[in-house]
Amino acid sequence: MNKLFKILLEEIQNNLFKRACEYRDEHSSVADNIEDLGKILDSPGGFIRCMWNGDTKLEDILKERFKATIRCIPDDKKLDKQKHPCIISGQLSDNNIEILVAKAY
Repeated sequence: MNKLFKILLEEIQNNLFKRACEYRDEHSSVADNIEDLGKILDSPGGFIRCMWNGDTKLEDILKERFKATIRCIPDDKKLDKQKHPCIISGQLSDNNIEILVAKAY
């Protein structure tokens, strides 16, 4: 019974993780500048994928202007560093990292 229970728990965990990832992906948008990020946050909301150069000014802008925060640095990268500039500097760079931004409700 112990082995069966472990298999069932793993299946439940995998299904919950899959559903969470699908929800995140269905409710995600991409922004390449702070103006677009603001428009997305003000309309349907959800998660915004964008590139970031690590400048802490972004965190202040997100909190003060948009009541949003950096939620995570996703493992599953979807943005190309050569095509999507930093949300703050507007520059393309191999040092940029992909982040997810969202409002807390």
